[in-house]
Amino acid sequence: MPKISIKIDPESGLLKCNIFPSNMILEEFFESEIQGDPAFIRYLNQSIDNLFSDTLEINGNAHCLKLTKSVYEVTSLYEATETRVMGPLSDFIYFLEEWENALSSHQAS
Repeated sequence: MPKISIKIDPESGLLKCNIFPSNMILEEFFESEIQGDPAFIRYLNQSIDNLFSDTLEINGNAHCLKLTKSVYEVTSLYEATETRVMGPLSDFIYFLEEWENALSSHQAS
């Protein structure tokens, strides 16, 4: 199972993460597209719960997220060459839960 380490950047106050094994595209997705948006997290969780055989595609500021009932795919929209990462949906759900927990802790403090 991959791991995620989330911390608060002391200079910006924003959440930063490291994913192991290394996954820069997914790190950038969480740091730029989700960052401190609990409504977007709820939307993603509800959309994942409602995935059956459809594909959910969301174009954000810098990334495209595609979800199926078994796989996630994140593609960078502005790289010179197509840069994307794929993995099991269960990994994405795990990262999303950890991000939500870190965000809740940060907002409570």
